[in-house]
Amino acid sequence: MGFAVPLRDPDSQGLPQRHEFEDLSRITTASIREFVFYSSDPEGVRAAIPSLRAQVRTHELQWYIEPDPEWRAYQEFVPAG
Repeated sequence: MGFAVPLRDPDSQGLPQRHEFEDLSRITTASIREFVFYSSDPEGVRAAIPSLRAQVRTHELQWYIEPDPEWRAYQEFVPAG
């Protein structure tokens, strides 16, 4: 599953400025900070989304859930070895 958080105040290169960077960390691209998680209970996560959205008041929260049985998203960030 992934959560995308559009930045409120990106710099000219689309990256978070210091004040926003401290609020968010993980993957940043195209003025969006993305968090990738793996779960064995995607329906439980789907049910928790409204509560999570209510708790995140500083940024808009976008999300998706899709199968990744080979952990390809994870593999992109792990050094080959």
